[in-house]
Amino acid sequence: MKKIITGDTILFKTTAHDQGGTAIQTAVVTLTVNDFSGSQVLNTTVPHITGGTYYSNESTAGWGFGPITQNWTIEDSAGTLTKLVKNEFKVVSDGTIATTYIYEDELKSYFPSIADYLNSESEDHVLAAYKYTNRVLDGLGYETPVPASDDSLFDQSIRDHNAWDAIYRIVKSDQIDKVRKDEDGKYWFDSFAEAADDVYQDWKSKKIVFKRKVSPGEAGIGLARRTQGSSVGSMLTNHDEVYGSGFRGSDYKRTWSALITGTGTSGGLRECTFVWSKDGGLGTTVGTTSDSWIHLDDQVYIRFTRGTSTGTTNIFVVGDKWEWITNPVRNQTGGKGIAVGYG
Repeated sequence: MKKIITGDTILFKTTAHDQGGTAIQTAVVTLTVNDFSGSQVLNTTVPHITGGTYYSNESTAGWGFGPITQNWTIEDSAGTLTKLVKNEFKVVSDGTIATTYIYEDELKSYFPSIADYLNSESEDHVLAAYKYTNRVLDGLGYETPVPASDDSLFDQSIRDHNAWDAIYRIVKSDQIDKVRKDEDGKYWFDSFAEAADDVYQDWKSKKIVFKRKVSPGEAGIGLARRTQGSSVGSMLTNHDEVYGSGFRGSDYKRTWSALITGTGTSGGLRECTFVWSKDGGLGTTVGTTSDSWIHLDDQVYIRFTRGTSTGTTNIFVVGDKWEWITNPVRNQTGGKGIAVGYG
């Protein structure tokens, strides 16, 4: 995943060729960029420059932080789609996100002989492994890239996964055409990929819980369920290990609710008003819907999503309502089996 600094002017470039390799110089090339919520932040026709290459300089000023997707649509004069390219990158503030979880010169602590295989492409393999680490973490429900802990260090298991997968890629690129598989049908360097997978399996089975992560679900925050309305939008609590540090209330089991009370001009994702309650009532505390996390109280967060909507209007309607439960926490040390109700 590329790292783009907000406010930069960046070059978007693509090329178009037919099946015979001849440059297509008369295509209609459109570039669209969507932010992490699916909202479009750029839609422009890109001019042909030379030899089938199309590019345009665009500013990222005003784009939100987070994963951004660029889509290239290349059509001929009849409107027939000839090519679609989809790439992801992340818009960040300067210095907030590391390039990798581990650096090339640290790999020797995992595999001392790695120096025999390093070359000018090794850094690219480390970066590719970093992206892969983030993909598998995404699949497990973790927010990525994972920030460093309070001690400015990344969790060791994340570093391990990044390192083993990078070593596998580096050694494989050097050895794949030089060695044969063993009697079990494996290459000798497959053990590095297996070491990375061992880390993944520990994440998946929760044998490893990141020290900076406390599961709000395990710490007393329940999943939201819709109790009124049938709009295409949805609402989430921070039940999963994605935000916050677990319910901080200590009195009794509570029923929370959020109710859409106004839809602005079009019922859009960020313009509806809602009220929330933590005592089972209708509530009087007013907020505005957003796809960013909204703190209600006691480390309970909610955010609103587009659900099945592909547009920007009529995502919510007045009367949409969600409810969820929080349990008081006792003897909380963070992580496992700590959500226990008194009632």
